[in-house]
Amino acid sequence: MRMVKLCLPIGVLMAGVACSTPPPQQHTFCTQLTVPNPGWHVAFAHAFQCEDSVLLQARLLNHGGIQPQVLTTRNLCVTVSLADDSPQINRVVWQFSGKTWRWVAGSKEHTYVDTLATPAGCHRLTAHPEPLSQGSG
Repeated sequence: MRMVKLCLPIGVLMAGVACSTPPPQQHTFCTQLTVPNPGWHVAFAHAFQCEDSVLLQARLLNHGGIQPQVLTTRNLCVTVSLADDSPQINRVVWQFSGKTWRWVAGSKEHTYVDTLATPAGCHRLTAHPEPLSQGSG
């Protein structure tokens, strides 16, 4: 008869055998960018780990309509889960699609692309955007 060991969260006993699976490391990354008016919002899309960096992707969405031309700050925080054996994170890159204005709207960690794509050599992370206010005008 062959026995199969089934590991469940810490503290759960299965057939008298305690199994432990370490919880993943949780890291929260936040960014802020300036948009042309209050009609623009940021929607988180994906998170990837690429060697010693984390790539966070989001879409800039314009809800349209008549908006006052007031520079507006948008904030985004995302919590990602990294495996315990992941390399130390040395760099965080934010990638945005949907930008239509010509001036720089963020920090040097921000890149702007036409479409969001899965980068080669990276793997997707479990991520949860934090419920934040969109920012101020």
